[in-house]
Amino acid sequence: MSKRAMVALVLVLSVTIWVGCAPSTPPPGAQLRVRLTTPSQRLMTKDADFRINVDLTDAAGKPLTLKGLKVIAEVQDANNVSLGKFTCKPVATIPGRYQSEIFKAPEKAVEGKWTTTATAGQGPNAVIGSHTVVVTVPLKVQISGLYDYELPIPSTWDIYDQQSSAEAGSLVLDPIPGNEQEKALMEVRYVHGEVEVNEEAVRQFLLHYNPTRTERGSAKVTSLVETQVQGHKAWLARGTFVTDRGQDEQGNPLTDYNFSVHVLRFYCDAPNAERTFTIVAASTSDTVMSQMLAKLDEFKCHGFGK
Repeated sequence: MSKRAMVALVLVLSVTIWVGCAPSTPPPGAQLRVRLTTPSQRLMTKDADFRINVDLTDAAGKPLTLKGLKVIAEVQDANNVSLGKFTCKPVATIPGRYQSEIFKAPEKAVEGKWTTTATAGQGPNAVIGSHTVVVTVPLKVQISGLYDYELPIPSTWDIYDQQSSAEAGSLVLDPIPGNEQEKALMEVRYVHGEVEVNEEAVRQFLLHYNPTRTERGSAKVTSLVETQVQGHKAWLARGTFVTDRGQDEQGNPLTDYNFSVHVLRFYCDAPNAERTFTIVAASTSDTVMSQMLAKLDEFKCHGFGK
């Protein structure tokens, strides 16, 4: 073999090896949804077991699982101090889901708004996403009654978001994480005192509620009845929410979601925990809706069922 031929062969082999080992890169328009969760409990306290979930999708929202993709997430506490960097690996049973191992935060971590930032890929084409949640002090040092309501959460459900304080709070749950054919959401909101516990307020809440958070759509109320929750007067609104997703980049119509929506509002006047609760269940699946309504029957506000 001539010297020139040997040089050419070496160059070809070098390029082949580099291409074969090149890290995977998300396509243009890819997006990351990042969440810091507490898989073993419903409260975001800094002594909890934490796990990071990262969902990668293309521009149309379709889950992406790319072989060799490097996904790294970093958590910062309320003082912007890094609590560590964590490798997120693909979850075989959930397309597009990358997940960290369960970890503990350092004892010196400062409670408040914690931000989790994830990076998928490397270089200029890397995709970055972030999410902020409120993490509180451990339960043993919290003010009595601050989070005192009961809602048993199945281990298969995902905590999508959680914001809590003595005056107001919310807990948003995803009963079927990673399911692209069906969608569902269950949300518990509370505010201090008795606030707008009446027929018209509940009607307007449903008409302006959007279970997708990001996509356009229209809501309709189909029924509104007075009921009771643990002896408290409540209003229950039933209705629908239908998305209007439009078209993709190629002009093809995107599939719309048709949600059934239930909104329950009542005032719990238990001593030292007077709050108005608004609980929402929304799903495109009748089966999942039935499961959420069964869980709703188990809900107990402060001072009950103990």
